[in-house]
Amino acid sequence: MNNIIKHITLILILLTAQYSYASILAHADSINRLLEGKDDSLKIEMLSEMAGKYRSCSLEMWLDLEKKGLDIARQANKPLWIARAHLRIGCIYSHVQMFDEAGTEFMLAVETATELADTGIYIESLHELALNYLATKNDSLAIVSFERAIKLAEIKKDSSNIINNRIKLAEIYIDKNDFTVAAAYLEKCLVSTRGEAYREKHVKILLYLAAISLENEEFGATNEYLTAAAKLAWNSEMFFETARILYYTGIMQKMQNKPDLAITHLNLALEFEKKYNYSELIVKTEQDLVDLYKMKANYDKALMYSRHAYKLKDSLARQNRNRQMAFLDMKYDSEEKLKDLELLRKEKAIQNASLDKQKRFQFYALVFFLIMLGGAAFSLKTYFKRKRVSVILNHKNKQLEETRNKLLESEKKLKELNDTKTKLFSIMAHDLINPFNALLGYASLLEEGSNQLDRNEIKEYSQAIHESAINLYALLENLLQWSRSQERKIVANKSSLDITELINSIVVLVKAMANNKSISIEINSEHDCRTYADHNLLSSALRNLVQNAIKFSPQGAGIKISSTCKDKYVSIAVIDKGVGISIIDQEKLFSTKSLHSTRGTFNETGAGLGLVISSEFVKLNGGEIEVESKIGKGSTFRIRLPREIGFVSK
Repeated sequence: MNNIIKHITLILILLTAQYSYASILAHADSINRLLEGKDDSLKIEMLSEMAGKYRSCSLEMWLDLEKKGLDIARQANKPLWIARAHLRIGCIYSHVQMFDEAGTEFMLAVETATELADTGIYIESLHELALNYLATKNDSLAIVSFERAIKLAEIKKDSSNIINNRIKLAEIYIDKNDFTVAAAYLEKCLVSTRGEAYREKHVKILLYLAAISLENEEFGATNEYLTAAAKLAWNSEMFFETARILYYTGIMQKMQNKPDLAITHLNLALEFEKKYNYSELIVKTEQDLVDLYKMKANYDKALMYSRHAYKLKDSLARQNRNRQMAFLDMKYDSEEKLKDLELLRKEKAIQNASLDKQKRFQFYALVFFLIMLGGAAFSLKTYFKRKRVSVILNHKNKQLEETRNKLLESEKKLKELNDTKTKLFSIMAHDLINPFNALLGYASLLEEGSNQLDRNEIKEYSQAIHESAINLYALLENLLQWSRSQERKIVANKSSLDITELINSIVVLVKAMANNKSISIEINSEHDCRTYADHNLLSSALRNLVQNAIKFSPQGAGIKISSTCKDKYVSIAVIDKGVGISIIDQEKLFSTKSLHSTRGTFNETGAGLGLVISSEFVKLNGGEIEVESKIGKGSTFRIRLPREIGFVSK
């Protein structure tokens, strides 16, 4: 008896561990299902595209997806794919200033790229490696890597990479105050960048040459470079470069002991920098303004700019630290998950070994027991004892089988629920982004251009914000109703309902939505037709059907809502002449297993929950819902509910 209890306990422990393991790997399984059946190149492309989408919201997912791409590239033994994967992973580490890890990835990319005939990836890897050396203050290795990249680019006649790497070398020598060498690199680039294709780089080079001339106090040359850069930058709307031109002009005036002109130019530069949020330039400009106002003995303004520059500098440093700490936390969590997975695997192996050992022990015990019984076969008492033991074992086995079946059924339900939630969150993430983008976009336009916009434009933007908010509210309302229905928190509080009054109240609610698409609504309701149902649930279900009819009807179309009373049932029909539904999709409309979202004729979004919720609410009131539809002809959704008993007798 004790052995049987232990056996049951071990099985439950094993199943619990398997559920934990499944929850940890749930996300990985969903990605694996998405990639299943695709060729390796398409898998890597899909993973890279998904990684890009996580760039601004989840560094952990960004890095995890790129590492999956690297694993696929290694399995396929494709050096070019491997080099690109290392390069992308290195850029992620560099993005959060984890330069040691970034350097390792860039070195692997360079080593892999040396085996390839494609020098493009080799040049790119050397360039990123050199930038990483710069970030770690290893200028000598950075110079070597940039020069190697230039030589390869010259062989390939890749002008763009030649210019980029020469500019970086010039920046290094400017930082080392070796202005002669820096100017030589920049002069070479100045010739190569004449023309429309390299206008932005040409302006950047002119600004570097102006800075060098300023350091050498060659004010005439400085003025020439700044004038040439200003003409190009202003015509091309290069606002960052324009801010730098104004800044250097102010510094030149400062060095020429013209504080008033210097302050004027630096304040102009500061306006550009604040308008376009060039934070680092703001700090530099305000620090120079502090010096100038001190020269003019205007200590109040000097103090004001000093405080603001200090706060902004501290804010930038704090943002940098927070980004790095977030990534370190992510890295730690990722390592902990791997440890947990390994621990679970070991525990599972130990549990399996323990079960095998116990099975062998039970087998040997049973053999010994049978031998003993054989020796005492003549004893009737022993025979009845064996029979009793057999009955007990059968009963326990039956209990174990019942327990196992219950656990399997529970696992199946949990998996279905998890799949439904995964589909739901995927659709919600996709369909919520558009209203949010519109909401944020138009709000930003109102904020930034409130002084320039006329009343019509403000009304237009406000209306767009209002419509986006309505779409968001509808999506979230359906999600809340579905969630409550899944938790069985909704109870039907039935009462006598007049169908005509119910239809009229819903038409009032959706009238604005219909007017927006110039859609007319015709009501053909039989009088004195009543049902016994929950008003809120039935109203919500019918409202979803009418909103769907509007959503999938073209502009200027018509919708008909009718009700009839026959025998013991009330029938309510919502008829549209919209896009229609295919037979295959009709079978999926009321099931969460095949949850999907379809955009309306005006690109309206949804979570795909409306019809599911309508079906569940109608069932809670003892009714049923059915659909008839043809592609391009429209759809008819019909609700059948029991009639109120008193009115049936009348």
